[in-house]
Amino acid sequence: MVERILHCVPGNMDMGGIESLLMSIYRKIDRNKIQFDFIVHKTGKNFFEDEILKLGGRIYRLPNKRKHPFKYKQEFLNVIKNYKIIHVHSVYAFTYYEVKWAR
Repeated sequence: MVERILHCVPGNMDMGGIESLLMSIYRKIDRNKIQFDFIVHKTGKNFFEDEILKLGGRIYRLPNKRKHPFKYKQEFLNVIKNYKIIHVHSVYAFTYYEVKWAR
């Protein structure tokens, strides 16, 4: 059985440092044992989107947290209930709630 790991990134899976590191790891892991999935926080296509989908990953687009906080929380909780391993990657204190909800 494949273990799916959910990564919650601060924006999109674009060319940032966190995103590039995650993709570097994702390309090298045994995807028959581990798969990466991603929560993104912006609309529009991600730089790494095609590659993520080709490698077997999933992308979840959540609504804007500041404009729709209750809908955001509901959708976040709905996504994470299917995961045992969740990594929240951010340099912002605003992700405090994601860590708390995932815990």
